Amino acid sequence: MKNPLVLLLVFLLISCNSWAQKENRENSIAASYQRDFFDRDFNDWNQFSLSLKSDGPKYVWIPQIQLVNRFSLSDIAGQLSIYRKFKNKDYALLEGGLSEGRIMSKNHLRFIYYHTAGLWEVNAGFHYLVFPDNSQFFGPQIGLSRYIGNFLGNFTAQYFWDSQNEWPNNYSLQHSWRYYLQGKSHLSVSGSYGYDNSLVIISDQLNSTTNNPYLWNIGTYFQSKFYGRTAFRLSYVYARYQLELFERNQHSIQLSFEFKRYKDGK
Repeated sequence: MKNPLVLLLVFLLISCNSWAQKENRENSIAASYQRDFFDRDFNDWNQFSLSLKSDGPKYVWIPQIQLVNRFSLSDIAGQLSIYRKFKNKDYALLEGGLSEGRIMSKNHLRFIYYHTAGLWEVNAGFHYLVFPDNSQFFGPQIGLSRYIGNFLGNFTAQYFWDSQNEWPNNYSLQHSWRYYLQGKSHLSVSGSYGYDNSLVIISDQLNSTTNNPYLWNIGTYFQSKFYGRTAFRLSYVYARYQLELFERNQHSIQLSFEFKRYKDGK
């Protein structure tokens, strides 16, 4: 492996898992595969991810590696997410990531604080992204969630400035509902409208969508456990891009598996 990014990501996965085994923590490993289909111009997109999760009394560590193939290009990305739990049931997320920058943002940083009050939860934070041309996007995020019986509703809004504009020029609005079934299974539906900030470019590399938040999608997923400590998730998302010259439809299917294990072997 000549790429130093690959070496760094492998080191994060191994070291985090080794450290987690020294404490009484719940550990898990997850893998997912996503395939995207389009109605015109694009070849299919592929994305594979592998992550470890170490859940302890105060901290949750989640290192992740992503391999992405789009526009006949390949990219590798990694990120480390750290959750800090507090005694009042609040928690905070600090997340950082980097990639080779061929497809996704070259670097990103995110911090979000979550406050729980009964059946309500509010969150606020910020995102910071750097792209290969050294353009920078940054902005705040706010969100609100509430339990209603077996349902959990969520609304999140994000705004972004770029390094060459004074006012917000990209945004994202997201809304979802999750229904909890028996046996720790749940079904979710979601929708969003706005700018996909995870991509360097979302057109065919001829028609730029910068500063044009014309993407909306709807999706659903089902998650359930089987064979004791193994869980799977199957999701589908339909997205519609409004580009400068025409519209494009995207269909995404993702399948993921998670296996949990405990230090005491239970």
